[in-house]
Amino acid sequence: ESLAAITSEKEVLQTKQDQDKTELQRLNSELDQSTGQRQDLSSQILDTTQQVAECEKDQTNSEDNRAKLQEALEAAQRAIADLQLINNAAKQDLTSLEQTLAQERSAHDNKKKDVDVAIAKAQAASAKE
Repeated sequence: ESLAAITSEKEVLQTKQDQDKTELQRLNSELDQSTGQRQDLSSQILDTTQQVAECEKDQTNSEDNRAKLQEALEAAQRAIADLQLINNAAKQDLTSLEQTLAQERSAHDNKKKDVDVAIAKAQAASAKE
């Protein structure tokens, strides 16, 4: 009896040990899967972190470029304003030169008339003599 009980208990223990081995293999398999998944997730996190860093860098570059473009626009606007001032000054100079030229022509015409009158008087005086 005791041998039969021991044998029966041994079989129960062997079955339990087999079940435990099967469960251990299943758990090890799950652990391997979980480790693989964790490595995949770690890799994805690293990739995502790198992509975020690149996006932040691109955003910084975009902001820098936007600032540079704004500076260039402001410089161009200042240049346009300066050119408008220069153009207005040139127009004023041209108007002034036109007025001076008109005055000089008028003075020249008056002198020419005076000379013509003097010549005519001299010719008339010479003809009387």
